[in-house]
Amino acid sequence: MIPMYLPTARSQFFANIVDISISRFSWQTFLLEQDSDNIDALKYKYNTFKYFLEFSIHEIPSCVLNGMDGASVSDISEMLEDTNEFERISKKLNMPLCETLITDCRRYYKAYEDYLLHIGRYKTFENYLHSNGISYQPYTARYDYE
Repeated sequence: MIPMYLPTARSQFFANIVDISISRFSWQTFLLEQDSDNIDALKYKYNTFKYFLEFSIHEIPSCVLNGMDGASVSDISEMLEDTNEFERISKKLNMPLCETLITDCRRYYKAYEDYLLHIGRYKTFENYLHSNGISYQPYTARYDYE
């Protein structure tokens, strides 16, 4: 899951007062639990997901990232769930769906998982993409998702 909140001393103080755990706490999640249609929280979550998804594939054809590190096999299912959640929020907000971003994430995440599972067969992820007929363009030449 995408980390959406970094606790501060002030927010920790507030969390202690209302007796909630802050370690994985996310304000937009808290707000959405109270009101699933909270527009501000949904927009914040939309923008956070969009940034994460764009960032995760910006190193194509080198790798897929999960945060600052290359994604692992165990990360991929959760990253696909994040992609689905982004799509759901986009529709709920009637925001640009970013179909190309969603399609690219799904394609590259699944490809990267398969590459990692069969890493001995390929020199690089780029070699995997070529060998399996998966098209891509380097990030700087292609990915400007609206």
